Amino acid sequence: MSIASENGKVYKEMRRGLIDPAFAAKLSTVLMNQRAIVERTTIEAQIAELEAALLAPADRRPLLTATTLPKGQAIIADLSAPGS
Repeated sequence: MSIASENGKVYKEMRRGLIDPAFAAKLSTVLMNQRAIVERTTIEAQIAELEAALLAPADRRPLLTATTLPKGQAIIADLSAPGS
């Protein structure tokens, strides 16, 4: 569900009288600010990449594990590679 569609729902509910117009305006402003923040980050690209990996056929899915080290560094092992 996108932020734009959520904003559309707010508008429709306001038009139906389910939400007070002043509250709807505030909520819409918050949603637009969230949209601007999300668009400036790579979150959407990372989510799309993860979804593509999850939708890949099981035999082509990488098996990754991550181990966190004391200083916050991570070791990632590809368990699907031969010799792992």
